[in-house]
Amino acid sequence: MDFVLNNGATVLLILAGVLIGFGALLGLFRGFKRAFIRFLTVAIAFFGSLFACRYFLTNTERVLNHPWTQKLLGLLKITFLDQLKEQVPDAYELLIGLPVAILSPIVFTALFIVAAFVLEIVSMIIGFFAGPKHSFRLLGGVIGAVQGAVVTVAIMVPLCGLLTNAVSAIDTIEEEKDDRYNVAAVDQLAGYKEQMLAISDAPIYQLVDKYAGTPICNSLMRYEVDGKEVNIKDETDNVACLYAHSFPLIGTDIKSYTQDQIGAMNDLVDDIDKSELFPRLIAAILNAAGNAWDGGDEFFSIRAPEVSDEFTNVMKELYGVLKASSAEDDAHTPTGMPAGRSVVANDFQTLVDLMDVFEKHGVFPIIDDSDAMKDKLSNDPTLVPDIRTVLRANDRYAAVCDALESAVIKAVVANYVDIPETDSPAYVEYHQMTTAIADALNGVDNADLQAFFNDPDQFIGTDVQSALDDNPDVGIDSAMLDIAKDLLADALAQDETLKAKLEDPDQTITAEDIEAFLAAMNNGDN
Repeated sequence: MDFVLNNGATVLLILAGVLIGFGALLGLFRGFKRAFIRFLTVAIAFFGSLFACRYFLTNTERVLNHPWTQKLLGLLKITFLDQLKEQVPDAYELLIGLPVAILSPIVFTALFIVAAFVLEIVSMIIGFFAGPKHSFRLLGGVIGAVQGAVVTVAIMVPLCGLLTNAVSAIDTIEEEKDDRYNVAAVDQLAGYKEQMLAISDAPIYQLVDKYAGTPICNSLMRYEVDGKEVNIKDETDNVACLYAHSFPLIGTDIKSYTQDQIGAMNDLVDDIDKSELFPRLIAAILNAAGNAWDGGDEFFSIRAPEVSDEFTNVMKELYGVLKASSAEDDAHTPTGMPAGRSVVANDFQTLVDLMDVFEKHGVFPIIDDSDAMKDKLSNDPTLVPDIRTVLRANDRYAAVCDALESAVIKAVVANYVDIPETDSPAYVEYHQMTTAIADALNGVDNADLQAFFNDPDQFIGTDVQSALDDNPDVGIDSAMLDIAKDLLADALAQDETLKAKLEDPDQTITAEDIEAFLAAMNNGDN
């Protein structure tokens, strides 16, 4: 194999010389008429094989429904494919067409060889009745040489398709690399590329590839699913980009993520959006996962993530987002994101932006430490607002954000509130605090209502903080109150009773309303 790779240009030249020379000798021996008949059968085998592959292999439905395909898949007994077909049928069609399209040039050559051999018998029968065998030998030799050239092209087509795509992929990786990437891995690929170029730079290869190899492979190396076409040449470059941009993520524990990993994921979003295959494949997988987990089922033997009771609604809303994932262009482009992206790409971008918030706030090193995470939420007054900003920018995550805010209040904020019995001495101090909150909210008139939801700090900050300073035994940490302001504004807007009173100037919010709201938070009712 090393000899072939290192002497590829010579091997190709010898192969072409042998096939063309042998064809010329046969043509001289047969004469013009019989050589021409054989040339016609070879041409029929060539274009017939091309047409058959183009018609059959580029349509995934035809491939999947063919009895031979079913028998082959049955013999292979690949459990993963069976699971994929059962759980993600859309992804199954997309993936099963991929190897077929990649190998289609090889199938074309194999089919041509079989057809040419069978038609040789036909040409011999026709040639028997075609007249003298040795007439116009020189012209027959020319026709035979052309026939040999056709055979040479048919044999070299797979090499043109696979080698050209491989070189293009390595070129893409080299263009995308920077100091974040694994230099050793790229250098190794460069070594492979040097061997490939020794073949692809050969004049005989260039000639065949330019006039036959590239057009034929571009015609064959594609497939259609649900009326949309996947082009292997384009997807090869997209996979190369994904490979290059994945370097900072490979082998890196999430606890060690830095801006290098965030930058790499931003690049991956762009790669996904350039592809026809990836958004459809990811959307199909997310849809299936969301449906399975929302129904309490496993997805490829993976159970839904287990969360505490407070975050159950968050996961429910998240499953809804997964189920509605789509490869179509996003009709409502999230704030700050480029127009024309697919829904999946925008969702992925939201995830990356969220991880950027985590990295900047130092969340990754403590992501698996629940106590440290609780302290982080309690003592970092801008973390939760930054999370809210990211989620609110994408309309699809609005319900997730609502549920998350409610969960945070239940899990963190409300737990800081020690709700006393109404007949206890501590209730007097607690009632003073809830009265201060009610008074602050009642001070928000209709004109300032939206401003209250956008910036509750200016409305409930001073009065409530003063009440807490006067009543330190109530049990709310002042840092927690800073975090709670934005969250409470949203939670209050979702509470039907309080919202109705907020929006009705003739109604007044009472301390008892606030106490009922906080009690519901503690009991998990909101």
